[in-house]
Order: sequence, then structure tokens, then C-alpha cells
Amino acid sequence: NVEYADEIHLIRRIASQHITQSSCGQNNGYYKRFVKSLKNKTREEVSIISFNFDCLLRDDLDDRIYFDYLIEFKEIDSRRCFYKPGQGIPLLKLHGSLDWRLDALTGYLTLLPAEWHENYGGEPCIFLPHEQANKKIDQLWEAAAEFVRHAEKITFIGYSLPPYDQDAIRLFQSNVHKGIRIEVIDSSESTIGRYKKLFPKSVMEGIVCDLSIQCNEKGTTVLSLGN
Repeated sequence: NVEYADEIHLIRRIASQHITQSSCGQNNGYYKRFVKSLKNKTREEVSIISFNFDCLLRDDLDDRIYFDYLIEFKEIDSRRCFYKPGQGIPLLKLHGSLDWRLDALTGYLTLLPAEWHENYGGEPCIFLPHEQANKKIDQLWEAAAEFVRHAEKITFIGYSLPPYDQDAIRLFQSNVHKGIRIEVIDSSESTIGRYKKLFPKSVMEGIVCDLSIQCNEKGTTVLSLGN
């Protein structure tokens, strides 16, 4: 919305700085274990949809576990030379990411070595729910819908599909097929109950797990294909 462009610009900068400061350098064991679990998995077996801006979910160079953002970058920073489009586990970040720099004039994206910082220039490529996004982000949503349509199992980790995020709710409700296996891992039994109401024709399994103490996987969805 052009009328609120300055306000959105300010919110985006404040959010990017806060998330960068709060997530930078964290030794998150749950994230590491999650990435390790992807070892020997192929991009045909597993894909990931995330509504997070942060970069806690990242490549494991020692074990050669890489992620593919499935988005076109005009430039890739030399410190990300290991990133190869078309290789690795698909990681679709539907609200953008703090290691992406957006040129507001051209719409070009640059893949950065770490979280966005003011010194990099440009804009942090993050989008709020319902905000009109970059066309390339729209293409990610289309790709995500395709993954959901062909998934044999969907696992939601710590994501409640909140009522205000209608775009995300539509993404899944419009594309899951009848009888799909849905696994929900969350600290709240009420959240699991809400999923049962949202997807009454699925085969639902709920796992109550306190993710708040050591893990903050808000918004990460794993789509397991072919399992």
C-alpha cells in the first residue's frame, strides 16, 4: 500500500534489526538436530516451507547438507560460493529472509553471507502477512502450493496457522488432498485441536512438545514427499 509505504519501511527495518540481534550467534540445538535429520535425504523426498525471516535454519557445510531457496538471485555474495541453485533441500521462505537483500528500484535480490545489515545497503527482503510482495516471492507461493498438492505427509512444527495469516491457511486448505497424513508438533494441545478442525478429512497425528525452552521453530513446515 503506497499510502503506508514509509510505515512499512520502518517496521521492516525494526523487525530485521531485532530478529538479527536476537538470533545471531545462537547455538540452537533443535535446529542443528533438525538439519542433521536431513542428511542423506534428497530434494525429491523432503522440502521445507518456512514463514520465518531469521537464518537459524542454515546449511551444514561439514555434513554437506545444503538448502535451495528456489528463487533467482541477481547476485550471490562470494562468501556464499557454496550455494548452487537447483541443488540441495528446497527451503521456501514465503515471507522473505534476512540473508536476502532487496533492491527496491529494480526488484533484484542478492544472497548475502549472513543476516541483512544496514551496511549492506538496500532493503531487507522480508514481508509482513498480506503485504504485497516481490513477484519472485509470489512465485515461491505458487511453488509451495505445488509441493503441498503432491505431498504424502505434511509435518507442522511449532506453527499454529494463526487466523490473521489467511494467506497461509488458504495455501494449505486449498491444496492438501483428502486423506493426507498431517503431523502437528506443538506445545499447545489446543493448536493440535485447531488443526483437526481445519483439516477434517486428513489423517491427523498430534505430538505435544514444549518448543519454547530450547527451540523457536515458529513457522517451519516440513513437507515429506514419498515417505
